[in-house]
Amino acid sequence: MKKVISISTLFLLLLTSCEKVININLNETDPEIIIEAIITDIPGGTQTVKLTNSVNFDDSNIVPNISGATVSITDELGNSFLLTETQPGLYTTNQFQGFPDQIYFLMVSVDGKTFTSQCRMPEMVNCQALEFQNAIAPGQIEPNYFVIPKFNDPTGKGNCYRFRIQNLTTGKSSSNIMLISDDIADGGVNSAPIVDQRLTIKSGDSISVEMMCIDKTVYDYFFSLSQNGNGPNASATPANPITNIQGAKLGYFSANTSQKIQIIVP
Repeated sequence: MKKVISISTLFLLLLTSCEKVININLNETDPEIIIEAIITDIPGGTQTVKLTNSVNFDDSNIVPNISGATVSITDELGNSFLLTETQPGLYTTNQFQGFPDQIYFLMVSVDGKTFTSQCRMPEMVNCQALEFQNAIAPGQIEPNYFVIPKFNDPTGKGNCYRFRIQNLTTGKSSSNIMLISDDIADGGVNSAPIVDQRLTIKSGDSISVEMMCIDKTVYDYFFSLSQNGNGPNASATPANPITNIQGAKLGYFSANTSQKIQIIVP
């Protein structure tokens, strides 16, 4: 089977739209800068970088935004784009569209510190269909539908995927970050479900599933984040996840493809 990870929102606070802010400091420590940068291949889409400060685990869920930073993204050809702070801590641009197999470079300067990163956008893997599995999850009384994205994983390990689900009928979105990789089984048609037991999906519901092809370094960040939880991958001693941003302890830079499928559950 392919490796499937579902990361609990124990360490995730709502950011903006469908993105999350990471909050994993379990001890009394000085605030750390968190950088969450995403480039997509969506035509006319908005590229975003979110800057916040970390908070201790027992502190309020109000995450401090970081304003006044200089944020830029550069492509392989040397074209550089300066992002604008459109709301506190959120820096955006719609001046360019990301393309698969291209490397992008991120630079963030704030409070006398500079953070850099680079990420290659993977080739797009097409999600051909969505199937549904009807089952009763632990702690539930009524059966719920789990989603199985059907796609052909290319031969050659290193393909990684991230998913979001939204139930358009109820207006509820998945609260877990769901990942699939080909670490264990490479190639072939995916048969692994993406599961969020807290998201109710019933027959007749209209749902939207976003499939993102992500770089291995981004997958490693979220997988290492799961080690801090209480599930089967949990570590006895929580540690910072493996970031791909130089100079930062928290955050990630993802250049990823994005495909959305909307369907009514049979």
